Amino acid sequence: FGPLDNPVDRESENYQGYPSTDDPDKIEALKPSDSEKIRGESIEFFVSKVVGADSYQLQISTSRSDFSSLSLVFDKATFISNEMTASAINLPGGTPYYWRARAKKNGNWGNWTSVSSFFLGYKLTYDGNTNESGTVPTDIKAYLEGDTVTILGNTGNLAKTGYSFSGWNTKPDGSGTSYQAGASFTMGSSNVTLYAKWNMSGLLATGYNGYGQLGDGTTNDKYTPVKVIENVKVVSAGASHTMIIKNDNSLWATGHNAYGQLGDGTTIDKSTPLEVMEDVKAVSAGASHTMIIKNDNSLWATGYNAYGQLGDSTTIDKSTPVKVMENVKAVAAGAIHTMIIKNDNSLWATGHNGYGELGDATIINQSTPIEVMEDVKAVSAGYSHTMIIKNDGSLWATGYNGYGQLGDGTTIDRSTPVKVMEDVKAVSAGYSHTMIIKNDGSLWATGYNGYGQLGDWTTINKSTPVQIMEDVQAIAAGAFNTMIIKNDGSLWATGYNAYGQLGDGTTINKSVPIEIIGDVQAVAAGDSYTMILK
Repeated sequence: FGPLDNPVDRESENYQGYPSTDDPDKIEALKPSDSEKIRGESIEFFVSKVVGADSYQLQISTSRSDFSSLSLVFDKATFISNEMTASAINLPGGTPYYWRARAKKNGNWGNWTSVSSFFLGYKLTYDGNTNESGTVPTDIKAYLEGDTVTILGNTGNLAKTGYSFSGWNTKPDGSGTSYQAGASFTMGSSNVTLYAKWNMSGLLATGYNGYGQLGDGTTNDKYTPVKVIENVKVVSAGASHTMIIKNDNSLWATGHNAYGQLGDGTTIDKSTPLEVMEDVKAVSAGASHTMIIKNDNSLWATGYNAYGQLGDSTTIDKSTPVKVMENVKAVAAGAIHTMIIKNDNSLWATGHNGYGELGDATIINQSTPIEVMEDVKAVSAGYSHTMIIKNDGSLWATGYNGYGQLGDGTTIDRSTPVKVMEDVKAVSAGYSHTMIIKNDGSLWATGYNGYGQLGDWTTINKSTPVQIMEDVQAIAAGAFNTMIIKNDGSLWATGYNAYGQLGDGTTINKSVPIEIIGDVQAVAAGDSYTMILK
């Protein structure tokens, strides 16, 4: 027979010409040779051939000297050939094993072979990590150090209520190395366990919760995201109230309600979301007012109205939504003003205008929407400034500019929109800062930066947009913090963090974006809290 290689790929072996004997007491162990390293799905054993043998018996033990039931891991006495195979599936990897065999002839067992050993390669096992249903995949192979191991997928449909499966990790808490199905790694010198990685699904919340705006049934602040509710498709965060659209188009509300901004007919705060309306397509929460677009494109409003921000031609607060206008495509609620895009792409404005934030060339408040601009694709309203994207991708700005938040290179207020830059895909206006995504996915920032909310490694204000990072998909500017979704679905955060609104488990401000969680679909930033949709 051929040379006894070490290590040996058992699947490639092909032995012929075994030594043979007529006497079962003279049987010899051939393969695996002592201390041979084994990889693969099964282990092949070879002993000398006993002429006229009835059968062969193979035993595998974890002890060289003990083949009793305490140490025995394999025992089969019905092999009809001196070539015997044992499955490696149920044997722990990365450990030595000991084996012996014997032959039966004319109804009598002969002597055992001398005990030989082999080292079974390392195993990759999968752990459901508190799954509630489904089964983990099984890798039936043993690997030697340096072998390439391919990661299996969620083939057994692991599931956990309120969570989504998002791959595997080398640590149960997800802080190790993550892998997706089809990825690979190089086996080291120990067994490997991969744990199911579970991400909370639905709506999550973190930060200030004094009015119940997180919607988790408490008024306790949170420093890492907590689960709020399932089946959500849209969320908007105001100063201290939150508006939620569920998958069935019902509108839900939670948080501060002193001015009726929740729209439930009361002025009582809520700490758990309650249903307010049906057939809702879009919603925007301002400081203390709420603007709602229904599926028929009608615009409705509720809450604080001292400056006419509801647009119903009064300055009377509302605790139940009132209809404002028809044919509305999009709406953005600022602190105390409102910007509206109609189906014909015209931009309309109502509410506070002390800094020119309505963009109508005056500083006169309006209680009925007035037309400001044409050919508008998107709009975002900050505390007292407004950012506008036209259909050609150009970015325009109007309103308060004391910190450079308009991004026009000055700190001069504007009452008529001024052009800021080209090739803009999205924009979000915070209290006194502005975050901009260009068509190439790059993120730019301008304005107040006292807490690091611009994310440029400084706390220096900017009056012209500076580039922050690449590969950005979506952005939400809060009062003094910024939340960023990258193209891979990861959520990043920078800025003010005294209440845990960044969601990183601390209350330390950040001046450069840090990664918080993955698999995020949307994010909304309020005054000092954040709502995250997964």
